[in-house]
Order: sequence, then C-alpha cells, then structure tokens
Amino acid sequence: NSIAAHVMHCTDSGFGARLLELCNQGLFECLALNLHCLGGQQMELAAVINGRIRRMSRGVNPSLVSWLTTMMGLRLQVVLEHMPVGPDAILRYVRRVGDPPQPLPEEPMEVQGSERTSPEPQEWVPIIQQDIQSQRKVKPQPPLSDAYLSGMPAKRRKLRADIQKRLQEDPNYSPQRFPNAHRAFAEDP
Repeated sequence: NSIAAHVMHCTDSGFGARLLELCNQGLFECLALNLHCLGGQQMELAAVINGRIRRMSRGVNPSLVSWLTTMMGLRLQVVLEHMPVGPDAILRYVRRVGDPPQPLPEEPMEVQGSERTSPEPQEWVPIIQQDIQSQRKVKPQPPLSDAYLSGMPAKRRKLRADIQKRLQEDPNYSPQRFPNAHRAFAEDP
C-alpha cells in the first residue's frame, strides 16, 4: 500500500531511494512473516525458497540451479542474522484460525453524478465524458473459441492440420513405425 502511494504521489528527487527502501522493507516483512508461519525454523524457510527456485528454474542447467540455491541460502542466512524487522512488526499481518474479522475503515462512497474536483484540465472534460458515453455503447465481447482458450495460435493450428493431412496421404507413414509423430499429430491435440 505504501509502495503504491509512493509511486503515485512522490515528486521529489528522493523517489528512487525511498522506493528501494520501501521494497526492501516489504521483502524483510515477507521473510519475517514466512519465518513466523514456519515456527521460526530458518531451515524450513530456506527449503521453501529453494523449492520455489527449483520450480522456477525447470529446464535450466542443474549446476546453475545448485549454485543459485547455495548462494541464496548463504545470503538468506546473513539477512536473517541481521533482520531489521522484528516479530512485533509483522503481528498485524498474523491471523489465527477463529479470529473475528477486523472491521474495515469506513470510506465515503462515490455517488454517480456527484460533483468532484478533478485534476484534469477543463478542456479534457468533454473528451472524457464522450469516452464514457462511447464505452457504454460497446457491445460485449463474444465468447473465446476453444482453440484460443487451449493456447494454440492460428499459425500452429494450420501447420498441425497440414501435417496431419500429409501424414494421412503418405503411403510410407504408419503409426506403429512412427509413434512419436503419431502422438504429436494425432487428430485430438
């Protein structure tokens, strides 16, 4: 929340340094919260992070992944030894099972048609109002096709159909002889 507010409203020359400070604070709070949830077990936290690194690094050279997890473990140990966020700082994020929900602060609701003070220049107002009216007239998008939803681009679908046709017409092709081609280009993807 504070990062978004900083990005939206900061205008001074210390923008970058303050943004870095807020990001680091968020990272430290996240680490402290994870450590709290894992019962303070640093080895468990390292195992969770290593597991995430391995999942994100599928297909990468195993020695590089091993080096990365080792370096991360060493860096994590140093960070946790000098953790600038104490357990009290994260207790506001902790919820126990059965805790009653915290009431949200009341905010005034915007009423359609209510007067508002706008930071936009006055010459933009008619254009914005025209855009609002034209967006209300836009027809809803039709449902997406199954091919699109399955993630296969049109060019790949056409190439696949062409290869399927060639395989059906090829007298030398047999599924038993070429099982990989049969699996890759069978009728049902």
